[in-house]
Amino acid sequence: MKLRLARSAVADLDEIWAYLAKKESIEVAEKVVSSLVSRFGILAENPGLGRDRSDLWAGLRSFPVGNYRIYYHADTGGALRILYVRHTARQEKL
Repeated sequence: MKLRLARSAVADLDEIWAYLAKKESIEVAEKVVSSLVSRFGILAENPGLGRDRSDLWAGLRSFPVGNYRIYYHADTGGALRILYVRHTARQEKL
């Protein structure tokens, strides 16, 4: 399955990196963002791995990675679209 990142997901990853680089270190920021991004391909190959989140909207799924959740769905073109990457402490208001 093809993989696509929504602008919101790219913005989330940038925000995570900037926060961790400032709060912890650049090395920690790189490690966390790399860990998150490495899961995208796994999800594209196995889109059913994540939890069904139809309670938030139809077709939405989420997958936990450490203290973060990746929110995604299969789009109408047959690609897996990564929509958001959010810290678990944030409310699930998407």
